[in-house]
Amino acid sequence: MTAPETAPETSPETSPAGPETAPPVTEPETAPPPADITVTISIDCLTILDHMDMLTPGYESFVPADGWVLHETSLTLPAGSTVETALRRAAGDHGIALETRSSLGSVYVAAIAQLGEKICGQGSGWYYFVNGVSPMTGCSRCELHDGDAVRWRFTCLPGDV
Repeated sequence: MTAPETAPETSPETSPAGPETAPPVTEPETAPPPADITVTISIDCLTILDHMDMLTPGYESFVPADGWVLHETSLTLPAGSTVETALRRAAGDHGIALETRSSLGSVYVAAIAQLGEKICGQGSGWYYFVNGVSPMTGCSRCELHDGDAVRWRFTCLPGDV
């Protein structure tokens, strides 16, 4: 009895169709995230000028005559920076005093340039906007992107910012 005939073993090198090669795998090209972003920031208390009669006595000297604590200026920050990062950098660069405290897992800005909450009415204080919109999060949680415009505004009455 003879053994049944078996096909010879083949390898990629000896395959009748030639060497088998997988098509090259190419990873999709993604641009690396930018190392830095550029944003603008400004700080105003223009509403106080309209409500000087409400201002707590003794704070008049802290209110700039034109209502601007900081006119729009450009900052270069590391990617991933927040509104808080931008404010602290701008304040440091321009000698502007800040008073902050932790609040609800973020940072609350109580005073900028000695102008603090409740000095111009019970509801007065600082609000910030990014590209004209008031984010619904604390400034330490609001991440900025290249080209964003941050504006801090002091309010004396609800709706005046």
